[in-house]
Amino acid sequence: MRCGSEQCVLKSQVCDGIYQCSDGSDEFRCDFCPEGFQCFDGSCLNIERYCDGQIDCMGYIGEDEPFDCDYKSPTFTCPMKGQIRCKNGVCSSPNSTCIYEQDNEGVMMGCRDLTHLRPCSKEFVCPINHLQCNLGYCIPQHMRCDGKMDCSTGEDEENCEGYECPGAHRCNSFGSCTPMENRCDGIRQCPNGDDEFNCGIECPKGCKCEGLSFLCPNNRFDVTLDKLTKQLRKLDASNAVLLEIERAIKTDVNGTALQNETLLDLTNFKLMGELILRNVSLHYIGNSTLEALANLYYLDLSANEITTIEGQPFKYLRRLEFLDLSGNKIFSVDNGAFMLAPDPSDPTATSNLVNLRLQDNQITEFGPGMFDGLTELSELHTDKYVFVCVALTQTKQLDTFSPQPNELSSCEDLIARQGLRVVMWTFASFAILGNGYVIIRRIIADRDQSLGKSRVQNILVLNLGIADFMMGVYQMIIASVDEFYRNVYIWNDEKWRTSWLCELSGFIFVVSSEVSVCSLVLITVDRFISVVFPFKTEWKINAKQASLTMVAIWGIVAFLGVFPLMEVPYFHDEFYARSGVCLPLHITAERPPGFEYSVAIFMVFNFIAFLLIMVSYIAMFISVRSAGKASGEAAGKQKAGQTQTMTTRMTMIVLTDFFCWFPVTLMGIMALTGVALPGEVFAFTAVIILPINSALNPVLYTVLAIKAKGKKKPPGPVPPGGKGGVAGKKAGGPVGGKKAGGPVVGKKAGGPGAGGKKAGGPGGKKPGAAGGKKPGGPGAPGGKKKAGGPGGKKVGGPGAAGGKKPGAAGGKKPGGGGKKPAGVVVGRKK
Repeated sequence: MRCGSEQCVLKSQVCDGIYQCSDGSDEFRCDFCPEGFQCFDGSCLNIERYCDGQIDCMGYIGEDEPFDCDYKSPTFTCPMKGQIRCKNGVCSSPNSTCIYEQDNEGVMMGCRDLTHLRPCSKEFVCPINHLQCNLGYCIPQHMRCDGKMDCSTGEDEENCEGYECPGAHRCNSFGSCTPMENRCDGIRQCPNGDDEFNCGIECPKGCKCEGLSFLCPNNRFDVTLDKLTKQLRKLDASNAVLLEIERAIKTDVNGTALQNETLLDLTNFKLMGELILRNVSLHYIGNSTLEALANLYYLDLSANEITTIEGQPFKYLRRLEFLDLSGNKIFSVDNGAFMLAPDPSDPTATSNLVNLRLQDNQITEFGPGMFDGLTELSELHTDKYVFVCVALTQTKQLDTFSPQPNELSSCEDLIARQGLRVVMWTFASFAILGNGYVIIRRIIADRDQSLGKSRVQNILVLNLGIADFMMGVYQMIIASVDEFYRNVYIWNDEKWRTSWLCELSGFIFVVSSEVSVCSLVLITVDRFISVVFPFKTEWKINAKQASLTMVAIWGIVAFLGVFPLMEVPYFHDEFYARSGVCLPLHITAERPPGFEYSVAIFMVFNFIAFLLIMVSYIAMFISVRSAGKASGEAAGKQKAGQTQTMTTRMTMIVLTDFFCWFPVTLMGIMALTGVALPGEVFAFTAVIILPINSALNPVLYTVLAIKAKGKKKPPGPVPPGGKGGVAGKKAGGPVGGKKAGGPVVGKKAGGPGAGGKKAGGPGGKKPGAAGGKKPGGPGAPGGKKKAGGPGGKKVGGPGAAGGKKPGAAGGKKPGGGGKKPAGVVVGRKK
């Protein structure tokens, strides 16, 4: 019989005095009561309502409680020992003491006049699966949170939102529960009676069955799936051993039976809503495997052995919303694999699939139509961003997807933003042109006096220029690849990232950046020793040491760059392929293979190098300032401009290194602590921050040096006495000048000055005036030899002051013209 509530009950249960239908329609309009008591108005009562001390029949006669009921006899006593004698005279079981419970018909069990609740108090201990009310009596579990206040103060309906009932049956549409032993016991415990639904269904051994849900994870099925109940709504067979597959494996060594789409017979489960077959060794899904599951909305086939998605295996699953194919061995997906079969009744019908999971597969064969028909797809999880790009051509909007797009790339271009593209071309051009100029100038440095005479600095700056030139080459490669794959990049993403050119680009980046850092450190150390410890000549780096050190650095850095390409398992062949710009830099929250190697090089080593450079330049600045103050007022004014120039250059060098490596280190630390940085940060770092030193180093270490040399003015007439009357470098004073021009000790002839190197007047190199290299006339002091005449290289006539040892003027030994004081004239040293 169909109830008014759409339930179905057996005809034998109609008019039996028990309400089987939730709306009670099975007990309406009963003309007779075969198994109950019929009232005069024709209604039926359960036979247990007859002579139970409470009138149930309508009217005034009370025909269900006649005068001849046993409990109305004056001599009546309870037939069983321990029974409770209710106030209305009937007897109740002692098990009903202090238990407030109703039967199927909502009739109070125990004493209907509630006599069995009178002796209750808080000291009474309730049976298991019961709740004690504040007044002491107990209610069964199924009356807790059933929407009705059964405790007098309503505590049974409090905190129902978080109420759980582990190990019990949870009633439909209510928060109440009933013990599993009450399920299918013929007594309706749940408000809707769902604890008595689907009774008589056999639960497979090892499964936990709740209504029409069979939960069988880690189970062994000794029966085939088609033997399970046809009314099944949910089956979870995760990690289960299915008899069909087990037989196929044993009987077919070639495995062809595993490719049979009828291997699993699912035709009985037309009402199935959820099917979970995770890790059951399933090898194949055919076009008819899932054909009968028209009501399926959740399908999990993850962690199996499926290799291909051929045809349209999901074409009949019109209600499917969730599909998990992750963790298989899928390498090929046909175009339209997820489309529905045409529906003649609704030609516009499309798939309802909103959540698709394809990660942890090896999909290499696919086409642009693999997601055709998935217009409602909003969540997609795959291994490659290319699948997201393909899905975006079909779906309205993807709210959730993985992986995320490359920090620099889009579905169309390797470098997605036009601004970054322009910056990369600009920096690449500056690095190549600027460092190319540096390389040429440093090669001819021995002939170019404007670059200075330090071979050590020339060697170090030359290597710095070569390293920075390589950075420009790296940027030029990336920018060119972006142009080559314009508008079609995503289809070539994997091909590019796994190519030899990408690996070469990553290698060039590593070598360029690290050799540049090491060169900057050596340049800084060399300058530091020269400025802070000018008299520690034994500490200074010579040209041979500089050359050998740079050769060693190139060799070590080249090995560090090529090591990830040597098929070391630690790197998984992904060290340079982790991004479209082939950068091994680790500034994201992910933990790709080899990230520790990247952190050690680009964060730890480079940050230590930056600190060394910064501390050294600060020490040099302090040393220069101190020397300027100690040289006196006149010398301090002379060196003020030089100090300002050096300060500016030092500041620029430290700042460029700071803006390059400090942000990289900071972002790396944040990434290691789990802070997720936006993709724009990676893009800004790769295109602007990292290459900035390569573009600016030519200016800082070569162009400014040439400019500073070019500012020196040629010699000219100077007032007598030179600059301050002391050993001036140019002619003009009466003493100490290096060149001719006045009555000073010039290096060239020109006046009666002492110490000149050539003849012509006093102080020439040849015989003549004072200070010549060979004997001459009565030269003035300052000669280099002992013999000759006054002022010769050897001892001569009486020389003026300025010799190295006491004696006459000009000689190195006692005699004339020595380099140390002998008279009252200032020589080369005081």
